[in-house]
Amino acid sequence: MPDRKSLEAALKRLDKLDADLSKALDKLAATRADGTPDQMTKARQAAEGLESKLESAYHDAQEAHRVYWTERMHEEKAGIREALEVLARYRWCCYCRDDAPHGLDGAVHEAVQALGSYPAHPPEDFLDGLPAVVPEPEALERAESEI
Repeated sequence: MPDRKSLEAALKRLDKLDADLSKALDKLAATRADGTPDQMTKARQAAEGLESKLESAYHDAQEAHRVYWTERMHEEKAGIREALEVLARYRWCCYCRDDAPHGLDGAVHEAVQALGSYPAHPPEDFLDGLPAVVPEPEALERAESEI
């Protein structure tokens, strides 16, 4: 399972720093209106420090987001590969027996259920590197040995 907690923690940190920066900017505006130059310099430096932290937190959140979705896509691809392998075995068994054997209905049901959990419109590059529906020779040999 992808690490969603890291992503959520990065987003919470980003929200907190954004709120802190808003408060610091409000304080800077109030200091500018009726504060001394030293108070204004101090408030400006505090706001600049928070702005720097916010930028760093933003980059951390972007990286956590990228890592989360990369892990999730790898899991999705692995599930699709598994479902395609089940379907390929079923097709090969049907081809070898020249009919649809009753004992393999569960395999088809399992593959259809697995495929049903994936998004209807994945990104264009999502299927890159996936095997074709036609099984590899090793998969065919495994299917033949199971018959």
